[in-house]
Amino acid sequence: MKILFTISSLNTGGAEKILTTLANHFETLGHSVSILIISKDKPFFPLSSTINLIGIDIPKNSSKLLSRVTYIPKLINAIRKNILFENPDIVISFMSEMNILSIVASKLSKKPILVSERSAYDFLDIKPFWKKLRRIVYPFANGLVVLTDADKERYSFVKNRYKIENPLILQEKYTNLQRENVILSVGRLNYVKGFDMLIEAFAKTRQKEWRLKIVGEGKERQNLEELIKKLNLEDRVELVGQKEDVEYFYKKASIFVLSSRTEGFPGVLCEAMGYGCAVIAFDSPYAPREIISHEKDGILIEAKNVKALTKSMDSLMIDSSKRLRLGKNGQKIVERLDIDKIANKWLDVIENIRESV
Repeated sequence: MKILFTISSLNTGGAEKILTTLANHFETLGHSVSILIISKDKPFFPLSSTINLIGIDIPKNSSKLLSRVTYIPKLINAIRKNILFENPDIVISFMSEMNILSIVASKLSKKPILVSERSAYDFLDIKPFWKKLRRIVYPFANGLVVLTDADKERYSFVKNRYKIENPLILQEKYTNLQRENVILSVGRLNYVKGFDMLIEAFAKTRQKEWRLKIVGEGKERQNLEELIKKLNLEDRVELVGQKEDVEYFYKKASIFVLSSRTEGFPGVLCEAMGYGCAVIAFDSPYAPREIISHEKDGILIEAKNVKALTKSMDSLMIDSSKRLRLGKNGQKIVERLDIDKIANKWLDVIENIRESV
């Protein structure tokens, strides 16, 4: 089968990582895979050399209005031309804006399209213009993949909806690392990730020998650095920056915290569980509650409740047996999110769509 993926870029990010993972796996199964991006940047995550990477680079007009009037049609036309040239059996698009463009281009090319949302519906970080278009255009897709049951309900205006969780593939580069008194969090340094709340909660913990490490980079770095200085945490909190080798940090940490204000399906939470960290997560809509069984394989706390986060961190810091129990139970997520199981779900959906068109 010939598959064409479309996404804005393959830079660092959860959606980009999942698309790359699926593309690589489909290639190993014998499918012909191409990826179309609106960028000339090189992929951040390892991509099979046999996958055809297509970059579209169309300069934007300086005027926002003219950009919508001229740039969007140019993009759609470029995507359409590449679909016709590649002649795939199906187009699979990731992320809202690219989904909208790809649906129009696919319909003009008379090719079936499956679109995929990677963020929670109610908290999707796209502009109102695109939200309106999403409501109008999405019903023309042949299918929609979402990450949670909650989102499956919210896209009631799309006929064919499927829930498929993200696959989890862990590295095993480090086998003899010892865990330390470290609390870890991973993600882009932006407002949605809630690292400001995490730092504030950590500042109030009683176990002063513990450290907090945040792996990631982003536009909130300066604000977070100022907060760390304000709370006199320079010796206990480290903004590590963006790292390719995150496995090392997971395996050295004893506790992982997801402090996000909202999440689609947090891959970092699943990774932390897979690597055996005891995890704490805000019950932010809607994914964490569909990943964690409270007090069995992790701890769920009320969203944005900084006081409760402090209490939960303190509790785990002093209870090593509970950390071990939660970490061991959490590792069962590896089987649940096995790449073969997840890929088969995608392939079943693809076959359903191809049979129905």
